[in-house]
Parts: sequence; structure tokens; C-alpha cells
Amino acid sequence: MTESWLGLSTPKDLLKKLRKDCGRVRDEPLDAYSTFDFFVTAFHLLDWLYPGNENKAHRRQIIEASPLLAICQHVANGLKHLRLNDSSLKSVAGTGTAGTFDKTFDRTFDRTRLVLHLDGEAAAKFGSTVDVSKLAPKIVDWWEQELSKVE
Repeated sequence: MTESWLGLSTPKDLLKKLRKDCGRVRDEPLDAYSTFDFFVTAFHLLDWLYPGNENKAHRRQIIEASPLLAICQHVANGLKHLRLNDSSLKSVAGTGTAGTFDKTFDRTFDRTRLVLHLDGEAAAKFGSTVDVSKLAPKIVDWWEQELSKVE
């Protein structure tokens, strides 16, 4: 029997948590706590799916093949260590906020949201700036497909 951590014991359990975190990110697009939870879960699901040192090379291959997972790694590790400047990670150049400004009414037209400023392959695939609340569902979809391969 797999040991349970706060009711989480399988990659499917972590995917369920990821879906919930994604909903929080979409509902509160400026909430740093939700964003932290989402990216840490999205990246570390890989460790749950392919645990241990014996799977380290396989995890590395998956990260290198997926710009989405590379973004997750960069943000999760950056958040965990309070900086995004790990020279070995090349997906995220920075973070910030963005909103749509309506000059007619001199006000923000759309809610301000957390964004990632991407670099390298991630920027080529998703653009130089991406809204976290729009990227999160793509990451959940990627994980759902990935987990369906190993069921």
C-alpha cells in the first residue's frame, strides 16, 4: 500500500489537486499563493509519476521534451528558492502583472493578471508574455494526457 501524505498517495491524486489549483488560479488571477501551489504541484507531479534516482534521466528527458514542463520547473524552483535566476533554466525571463487598459474611460478594462515573461523555446511556443491563468489549463491538459499514457 502506498503511503498517504495528507490524503494524497498517487499521481492521480496530485492531478486532482492540480485541477483544483488551476481553478484557483483562474478565479483569482493575481493570487500568488494559488500560483505557487499550482506550479509546485505541476512540476513535482513528475517526481510522483517517476520517483527516485533511478528515474532521474527519464524525468530530465520529459522536461527537455516539454516546454510546458520546463516552464513549471523554472517557476516552481524559482518560487521555492525566491528567485528565477537559475542559470541552468532557460524558460522564464521574469514575472509580472498585466491588464488591458481602456483609454476611452481611463481605467483598467480587464482584470490585472499575473504573467510570465518567457524566453527560449517556451517563448517561441507560447509568446514572450503569457497570462498564468490562461497557461494553467494547458498545463493541466498536458498532465492529463501524460497520465493517460501510463495508466
